[in-house]
Amino acid sequence: PDQANARRLWRTLPNQTGAGYLVTTINDNVSTTFVGDNLLVQELGKALSFKNGLPPANLLMGVIWKDRLFVSDGFYLYWSQVLLPESFWEGDALPVSPDDGHLITGLHADEDRLYIQKTNGQHYLTGNDRGSFELHTLDTEHGGTSFHTLVSAGGRLYWLGWDDIYVSSGGPGVAIS
Repeated sequence: PDQANARRLWRTLPNQTGAGYLVTTINDNVSTTFVGDNLLVQELGKALSFKNGLPPANLLMGVIWKDRLFVSDGFYLYWSQVLLPESFWEGDALPVSPDDGHLITGLHADEDRLYIQKTNGQHYLTGNDRGSFELHTLDTEHGGTSFHTLVSAGGRLYWLGWDDIYVSSGGPGVAIS
């Protein structure tokens, strides 16, 4: 079965590349011709968005938070467009303490935080669904081992470190085993 129920037609301006403008939307999936591209420049619709790129290569982990897909290749944190987990923009990337020489080993979504675990510590992201995010550091001494050992419950974050199991209630981790 056909999945498209409408199609948008875009056009570039004379002697222009890399930008397109909406001409019209065809509200069916069977029409094969369109007559009516005689619009003046000021009659064209919105500009074509290029925030619909492919996900980065070599991804190791991902999690949904704030209606976006957050993924990592171990070095950077990337996020998709809202409600479009397949749609990435190259500008939506954040290095997490890139000069410390440690890899991102886990991502965990909680209600108001996205936890980012590295081999040498814990970080978290706060923000809103409009894409305004802020990176914070939770712990710089107790990193985590893998993606599946980072969980939250009762307002606390738990993780398996290299030498113990840790818990945080908003500050540095405390060994509990």
